[in-house]
Amino acid sequence: MNSSGRPASSRQSWRLLGFAILAAILPSYGASPSSSSAGDPAAFRSAEPWSPTVRVVGQSGTPCPHAKYTTITDAVNGASGGDEIDICPALYAEQLVITKPLTLHGLEIDGIKRVLVQPTPLTAVDGLRFVAVITVMNTSGVTILAVC
Repeated sequence: MNSSGRPASSRQSWRLLGFAILAAILPSYGASPSSSSAGDPAAFRSAEPWSPTVRVVGQSGTPCPHAKYTTITDAVNGASGGDEIDICPALYAEQLVITKPLTLHGLEIDGIKRVLVQPTPLTAVDGLRFVAVITVMNTSGVTILAVC
C-alpha cells in the first residue's frame, strides 16, 4: 500500500523488496561494526573492494618464503571462502577435503614446479562410495591451478 492507501505498483514493490534483501544480507557492508550506517545505500557505494587472503603452505626444510602452514589441510581449514592457498613445491602426504570456494595455486620456487599430494592410505570421506586424493563437496567455486 502506498501513503494514499492504494496498492503500490509491482515494480515499486520489487525494488523495495530487493533493497530489503540486500540490507538483510549485508547489513554492515562498508561500515564499521559500531557505525549506524548499516543498510544505508551510500555505505554500499563507498565500500572498499574485497580481496582474498593468501595463505602460503610449505614443508619444513624447503625454500618457501612466507609459509605459515606446513600442510595444505591446515591452510584449507584456516581459510575463508574466496581465499587463495599458494602451495610451495614438495610432497604433501595428505588427503584433501574442500568444502568452501577456494583457489589452490602451485608455486614455482628455485625452478622447481612440482606440488605432489599423495596420501597414504586413501580413506573414504563422509560415507562416500569412492576415495579421492582431493574431494570437493557441498560447494562450488573451487579452482586448482597448476604451476605455469
